[in-house]
Amino acid sequence: MAARRQSGPESLGELFEGFFFEVPEYQRYYSWDREQLEDLWTDLQTLPPEKDHYFGTIILQETSEAANKTPERVMAEEQEKHHIIDGQQRITTISILLQIMLEELGVAVECLDEPEEWRKSITEIEQKWLVDEGLYRLHLQKGDGGFFHEYVVEKKEYIDPDTPSERKLAQAKDFFREQFRVLREETTSEGFVEECQKIRKQISSLELMIHYVGAEDKEKATRIFESENDRGKSLSMLERTKSFLMYMTYRSAEEDDGSYKRTINQVQSSFARIYQHMQSIEDAKRDNLSEDGIQRYHYITYADWGTRDEYQGESLLDNLKSQIRQTHQEDRDQCIALIKDYINSLELAFQNLDRLLNHTDEDVVHDRLRRIYTLGNVARFYPLLILAWEGYEEEPNSIKSLLEIIETAIIRLYAIGGHPSHAKRPRFHRIARDTTSEASIQTWREKISEAVADFEDDDSFRRVLKSQDFYSDQQSKQIRYLLYFYEKHLCEEDGEPDVPDFGAVMGDNYEVEHIWPQTPVRYPIDEEDYDSLIHRLGNLTFVSDEYNKEDLQNKLFDEKQPEFANSSYRLNRDKVADRDEWGEEAITRREDGDLVPFILDRWSLA
Repeated sequence: MAARRQSGPESLGELFEGFFFEVPEYQRYYSWDREQLEDLWTDLQTLPPEKDHYFGTIILQETSEAANKTPERVMAEEQEKHHIIDGQQRITTISILLQIMLEELGVAVECLDEPEEWRKSITEIEQKWLVDEGLYRLHLQKGDGGFFHEYVVEKKEYIDPDTPSERKLAQAKDFFREQFRVLREETTSEGFVEECQKIRKQISSLELMIHYVGAEDKEKATRIFESENDRGKSLSMLERTKSFLMYMTYRSAEEDDGSYKRTINQVQSSFARIYQHMQSIEDAKRDNLSEDGIQRYHYITYADWGTRDEYQGESLLDNLKSQIRQTHQEDRDQCIALIKDYINSLELAFQNLDRLLNHTDEDVVHDRLRRIYTLGNVARFYPLLILAWEGYEEEPNSIKSLLEIIETAIIRLYAIGGHPSHAKRPRFHRIARDTTSEASIQTWREKISEAVADFEDDDSFRRVLKSQDFYSDQQSKQIRYLLYFYEKHLCEEDGEPDVPDFGAVMGDNYEVEHIWPQTPVRYPIDEEDYDSLIHRLGNLTFVSDEYNKEDLQNKLFDEKQPEFANSSYRLNRDKVADRDEWGEEAITRREDGDLVPFILDRWSLA
C-alpha cells in the first residue's frame, strides 16, 4: 500500500489520481436538488479559467487492510479505497456531470475529421474519473449504489428510480444532459469539444482542502467534520447530530474494553437505518416531512423541555449537546448510556413514523389515517402519533380510537373551526412530552379532548356551524367531508349496504351545491333576507356529475326538487326533496334538527 498522502490543499484532479471512493452506510443518501446543481453549473461556466475556485473540504478515511482485500474490491497496489466522511454529495455530482459530458462528447467527436484521438482521450478521462479496468471509482451506499452504477454510469436508463435519492440521481443526470445538449445546439462539434475541454479542466483544477484520516483515527474524522462544512447543500441538524454523537462516543468510551467499537457501530448502524426510514418517509409524500422536522418531533417526546423555544431551530441541538457534554464531565459511562438511549429512541421515532405513513393494511387504522390526511393539519399531532404507535402498533382498535379523537380535534379547531394552524400546538406538544407510550389510550383521548374543549367546546363549535357565512368561511372539501359522513350515517341508519365512496366524494367530480342558489333568477323573498340564508349549513348539500348543474344553475327549489328526488344520495332524496317548499324554516329545521346535532355527536369530545 502506498504511503498515506498528507492533509492539505489539493485539486480535485489530484484527488482522483489512483483513488477509489466509498460512501459508508451510515451517511445520508444523495440529496442535491436543482438549486445546488444550477449553482455548480453556473460556477463552472462563469469562473475565469485563470482563477482558482475553492470547492470546499473533503474528509477521507483510509479503509482497513481487510476491507481493501475483499474480492469485490480488488485493486492495484497504488490504488487505495477511502471512505468519504464529508464531500460525498459533491463527488457524486461531479461524477454524474462527467459521465454525461463523456456521453455527449462521444457523439460530438464522431463528427470531427480524426475522431480516433478523441476516443482515446475520452477513455483516459473515463478511467481517471469513473471506471478503471472494470472497477468503479465511486461506490455509493447500498441504497443508491446499484442504481448509480447501472443507471448513471452504465446508461441502463430503462431502470426506473424507486426511492427519493434514486430520483435525485436521475434528476441530476437529466439536468446535466440538458445543459450539455444546449451547449451542443449552440455551437459546432469543434466548439462543443472545446467547451467540454474547458469544463474538464475547470473541474480538475477545483481547489479542495483535503483531510486524510487513518482507518482507526475516527475521532479525528468526526472532529474535523464538526468544525468544517463549507460547500454544497447545508448539513441538516440530523447530520450534525450524528457527527456530534460519534465524536462524544470517541471521547467517552474506553477502547480497551470493547465499548468504544460497540457504541460506534451502534451509532453508525442506527443512522444507516434512520436514513433508510427517511427514504421511505419521503416516498409517502405526506406533509413535506424533513429529517430535521422528524428529529424535532422526537425531541418533543424525549426531552424534559420547558418552552417551545427549547426545541425550535438550533436550540434543540444546542440543548442536546449541553446535556451530553455535562454528562461526559460527570460520568463517562453515563455519557455512553445517554448516547445509546438517545440513538435508540431517535431510530424508533423514525421507524414508527415510517410504519405509520406507509401503513397499507386495509383495516380500521388505514381508514382513519386516510381521513385525517384528507382533512390536513396533521403535523402538530406527529409527536403524539410517533409515541402512541410505539405502544399500540399491534392494537389497531386502540390506534383507531386515538385517530378518532385527533380527527375530532382537527375538525373542531382547524378544518371547520377555522383557528390558525399554530393554535394549541404547544398544548399538544406538552401532552406528548408528559405522556408515556405505556399510558392508556383513554388517557390520551382525555388529554386531547380537554385541550380542544378549552378552545372549541360544543357551544363554540355550534356557533361556527350555525354561522350565516358558513359556506364562505369553509373550503369545499371540508364541507363535503361533513356531508359525506352525514350521508354515510343515513345509509347505515336505514341498513343500506352501499355507502358512497369516500375518495369519490372528496374528489374533483363532486362539489358543494346551494339548495337555494347563490344568484337566483328571481328572489322569492326580500333580497337581504335571502342573502342571509343561502350560505348557511342548512342550505348546503353535495352533488356529483350525475347532477345536471348547468341546466339547474340559479334555479329555485321547485325546479331543482325533481333532480334531488332522483338523486343517488339520501341527504338529497330523503332530506331535501321531501320538502314541499324551501325557505328559512326548512333551512333552520334541517340545520337544527339534523345536521348540527349529527356533527356535534359524530365529532364529540366525550
